[in-house]
Amino acid sequence: MNKTYYYKSFSDDIVKSDNQDFKLKEDYMWIKNNIIYRACSWVVYFVFYIIRNCIFKSYFTCKT
Repeated sequence: MNKTYYYKSFSDDIVKSDNQDFKLKEDYMWIKNNIIYRACSWVVYFVFYIIRNCIFKSYFTCKT
């Protein structure tokens, strides 16, 4: 039988874990700004942009 849990606020947490109170370091970097990361992300974006355009062009060309 399933148990039903009722929340009193949005911050209530019914799941307990061993690592529940984990805190990130103050200097943790969410956004990578180094040159290698930016170059690789640009290359990946450009490759997928070309693939997307080829797929859309072939799809809409075959439809007519």
